[in-house]
Amino acid sequence: MAYKVYLYKGDERYLTNTKINRVIKDSKADEINITSYDCSEVNVEKAVFDALTPAFLGGNKVVIITNPVFLEKEKEEKNHNTKLLKSYIDNPMDSTYMIINASGMKVNEKLDIVKALMKKACVINTNGISEVEFRGWLERECAVQNVAIEKAAIATIYRAFGTNLAQAKNEVDKLISYVGAGNTITEEVLDNVMSKGNSNDIYSLINAIFKGQKQKAIEIYLELSKYEKDASIFVNMITKSFRESLLVKMMVEKGLTQEEISSKMKISSSRAYYMIKDSANFKKEALESYILKLAELDYNIKSGKIDKKIGFEQFLLGIK
Repeated sequence: MAYKVYLYKGDERYLTNTKINRVIKDSKADEINITSYDCSEVNVEKAVFDALTPAFLGGNKVVIITNPVFLEKEKEEKNHNTKLLKSYIDNPMDSTYMIINASGMKVNEKLDIVKALMKKACVINTNGISEVEFRGWLERECAVQNVAIEKAAIATIYRAFGTNLAQAKNEVDKLISYVGAGNTITEEVLDNVMSKGNSNDIYSLINAIFKGQKQKAIEIYLELSKYEKDASIFVNMITKSFRESLLVKMMVEKGLTQEEISSKMKISSSRAYYMIKDSANFKKEALESYILKLAELDYNIKSGKIDKKIGFEQFLLGIK
């Protein structure tokens, strides 16, 4: 059966993007016939109407739907014209490839539109890969550039970034550029080049602090400290994240749209969407309180009043 509607879900965005790009390539659609709709901003009916329109100058076309919020909550499903989408799924255009990218989202399989997609669309679930799969992927990435990599180095990279291939790819590209063709990535190279820790774990640490989960925050910090010995890095990254969340929250309260926030912060619309979503879970007072505490900690560290490692650990112990 040749599918014309694809639903991608799961946590592994890098794999999802790779698979989507493969579908786009196989479609042989010209660039002018590839369009994308962010459904956190526009109603899904716009994407459907586009999908129903023949490709410009003939051939195939690709319609990509990002941030399909109508797959998460019943309220959003009602706000969007999902009846029109369901009708399209039942009888898609033969010349159109519709791609719905729900990677990283919590797809609610109880919703009618999700049930329709699960029944009629090609559903691809991309989750984290195993260490064996990761090793194979990493060795292939290196081999393409004529670079070897030690098994111990592979294990270290997997522990740090294995749950996020997009981050792992960025790190591997840096490592390959550093050693050059014909050379080997070793543990020593990792010590010199590789970014320590991983932003997913940093976010988990931040989230645990917000939720007052002291023990969890300490456990995440101890794991991260295996890769990053400089505690001031954590102070800076967490402070930056808190300030961004507070700024986003204040802009939302002033009535700014996602696109306006994206423009003012010079970030992608997609990232703005998730920052708005995340900031909604945090109280403004809590953000302000932690920013002040971290500013005081940063001052005490820089003025030599306290050791940065001890200071940050005391900060974690003070979580309520």
